[in-house]
This record gives sequence, C-alpha cells and structure tokens, in this order.
Amino acid sequence: MKYEEIMDKIQLTPEMRRRVLRNVEVKQAKQKKRQLTQRLFTLAACLAIVVCCWYVWKPKQLDPLEQGMMAVAQIDTVDSLEALTEKTGIPLNELTGVPFTVERTEYVSYWDNLAKIQYFGDTDSLCYRKSPGTEDNSGDYTVYAQEETLEISGNAVTLKGNDGAYSLAVWTDGSYAYSISVTNPLSEDAFRTLIEENL
Repeated sequence: MKYEEIMDKIQLTPEMRRRVLRNVEVKQAKQKKRQLTQRLFTLAACLAIVVCCWYVWKPKQLDPLEQGMMAVAQIDTVDSLEALTEKTGIPLNELTGVPFTVERTEYVSYWDNLAKIQYFGDTDSLCYRKSPGTEDNSGDYTVYAQEETLEISGNAVTLKGNDGAYSLAVWTDGSYAYSISVTNPLSEDAFRTLIEENL
C-alpha cells in the first residue's frame, strides 16, 4: 500500500483532532515568535552599525578650548605708538636706553589687549610687551638655566637666562603685565638699568 492510501484510512476522534490542531497552533506561535525575535535582532544589529558609522564619520565637534586654539589670531600691525595705544587702550611710552642702535620699530596689537613694540637693530632686536593683568605675557616658553628676581622701583622683576646673561625680563605692577626679551642676552646690570629708565 501506498502512503496516501494508508493515510486516508486513518480516522481521528474529535479529542485527537483538537490535540493535533492545538499542537499545530502552539508550534506556529513558537515559529512566529522566533521569526519576530530574529527580525528584532537583525534590526538591532543594523541600528548598531548605523550608530557606529555615524560616530566614526560625524563631523568633529570642538570643545570651547579647542575652538579658541583653532581661532585665527587677531594680529594687527599699526604705524605708530599713538595708533597702538588707541587700538589696545593700553597707555604706552617708547622705551629709552635700548642697548643698540634702533633702525626700525614695529607696533603690533594682539587681540586688541596686548601691545608689542619691537625694536630692530643691525643684528639685535628687543621686544617689549604690555597687557592688562598679571600673567606672563612674553610668549617665551624657553626653559632657562638661570632665574633671578630683582626689586626694581617697587616691582619684583624676574630675569631669565643662561651663563650669567639674561634674555627675558617679566614683571607686573598689579594692573599690567610687562615683558622685555632680547635676541642678544644682557647682563643683570644692563637689564636693571633698562627697566629703571622705563618704569
């Protein structure tokens, strides 16, 4: 006998029929649940990939400190001491007693709140800076072997240099920060004389 003939001869009682149909329904429900779970896992995996790709390729957002670092410095060269004073609002005087013959002078404003006067000679230069506040405004981050603090006209002046000669002087009067840097180092006495003449 063939399978179909055998199956045609099977008779089910109503109880057996209910049990078979119930088992089929349970099996179909489990299969649907499994399919739904697989679809949800697939969707979650796709979402995870999208989030990862977005994180990797999104435009980088800079924090405020980085934005400040990335900002273009507002540096303006002006043609006179008066123009520099007007631009920065900082009271300024030309330095006297510059230790070389001055051939050219530049007046520069940084962000309208730091004034720089640069004196140039044949092979020498001297940079004088003044800004509101008390922080070192020299822009010189060299590590010097020597550091001396002098009392000049009631101000503590820090000299920095090497081998008994100094390239940088920084000080504050409580309202403004000052610095003088030179390309050819000066003795302590020469720096003292220069600063005393200009305080």
